[in-house]
Amino acid sequence: MGYLRAIAPLAAAGCFVLASCTTPTQPESAAQPEAQFLGTWSMSGAPRAAEPTTVLGVKIDNTAEAQPQLGVEQADLVVQEPVEGGLTRLLAFYETAFPQVGPVRSIRNSDVGLVLPANAVVVASGGSQTALAAFQAAGIRLITEDAAELSTDANRPSDHNVFADLAAIEAANNVSPPTQDYLDFGEFEGRGGTPAKDVTVTFNAQSSQRWQRADGAWTRVDQDNFVATTLLVLKVQLSDAGYKDSAGSSVPIVETTGRGEGWLAT
Repeated sequence: MGYLRAIAPLAAAGCFVLASCTTPTQPESAAQPEAQFLGTWSMSGAPRAAEPTTVLGVKIDNTAEAQPQLGVEQADLVVQEPVEGGLTRLLAFYETAFPQVGPVRSIRNSDVGLVLPANAVVVASGGSQTALAAFQAAGIRLITEDAAELSTDANRPSDHNVFADLAAIEAANNVSPPTQDYLDFGEFEGRGGTPAKDVTVTFNAQSSQRWQRADGAWTRVDQDNFVATTLLVLKVQLSDAGYKDSAGSSVPIVETTGRGEGWLAT
């Protein structure tokens, strides 16, 4: 389990959600040697007893046609961001496990600002010329569906059938790990929080996401079993990427630099 980060648009503003998916530490038996502490994992902040690794970021379909999603529950951090047409898409980061993942979809300009702090290699089905140019200008390594590590599932509908072998991609792409934590929180200065068992994040009139708390974690309602220990919802500004999708919907850019409101559920 890990962090989920979500962005949900409201007029010119929106919300952005991060979900942390790192599995909680289990007590060790007296017979086991104590693991050496080498720091924390960059994406989740969980204790790290291994050397840091290359981070992979995967664009994952988040529509009804994409269910069931594969490998999302093994991500260390998942970003849910608004895209065109009132839909949302996931950008899942993998640092401690590299499973089979999908359905893989295309990149957006918004992803540049989300990927750079993680120094991640990005896996996607492709992207518009504008998005591809933005990735190239930022120096982000991109793995697309013409790579041998991506394949199609004949039992899935077209546009929702591309899957990625992250273990093979990680082995073939040795990129320096992040040099800092992805989420760098200061000391909490409040007086405590508000108890909650149910959280609904509204992205727009067409898209919302409901989470319920049980057994010390948050579970997505009405979707396959993705469980997060922490939810971070950020209210962000949206701008126009300057182009439209095939259906004529304007593609937004999520502005992730600056200051604003946020809600932390943990």
